[in-house]
Amino acid sequence: MSHHPDTELLRLYASGAIDTAHGAAIASHLDSCPHCRNKVTQFESEAAEQMIAVSNAEQKSSKELELVFAHMLDDITTLDADYSKPRCVSPAKSESMVRSLSSLR
Repeated sequence: MSHHPDTELLRLYASGAIDTAHGAAIASHLDSCPHCRNKVTQFESEAAEQMIAVSNAEQKSSKELELVFAHMLDDITTLDADYSKPRCVSPAKSESMVRSLSSLR
């Protein structure tokens, strides 16, 4: 390569998303060009930082889900109510429920 590859090709190379022909040409260029080699190193570092940030965000989400499921399991296993028999609902409460359901239509 007699000139420097454009920034987008260097980014693609750094991410591993470049085609074989361009990748070989850029690899050859990087052997003799410290300027472009430094750019590729910078792009690789940026990509690594983004992957770490995404991984940390996913871990937090995973931990939050574990907590939700743990609480859900606690709620289920500590139920005191006996649902084997139908419950009696007071007439006032029954009318209130009907009005609530009617307003949803």
